[in-house]
Amino acid sequence: MKIHKFFVPTRPRELKHRFGKGRIFCSPETKEYRRVVSIYAKLKGVVLSKWPIKLAFNFYIKNKRLADLSNYIKNAEQALQGIAFKNDNQVEEIIARRIKHPYLEGTDITIEYA
Repeated sequence: MKIHKFFVPTRPRELKHRFGKGRIFCSPETKEYRRVVSIYAKLKGVVLSKWPIKLAFNFYIKNKRLADLSNYIKNAEQALQGIAFKNDNQVEEIIARRIKHPYLEGTDITIEYA
């Protein structure tokens, strides 16, 4: 069993979609967050798995307005798809916490390969 742990020091973003002309678009903030998460995952040596995996997220938020935890999870999970796993049906377990913190913003990510 292999475990990768890393911290992404950028403000966690919830999954946001915009609709227009019959299409769904991700917000620029959502795309940027996914890009940064994928870069940190690659730098930490995360490899694509064909086996089931477990994910753990700690989302550190500074601002007073806290978004829905499930939207943070969806966005971080989609950022790792294609890097840590091929399809999200490989994810067997997700543990997540949203933590209000006075000065720290970021996402602590743990990927455990079965």
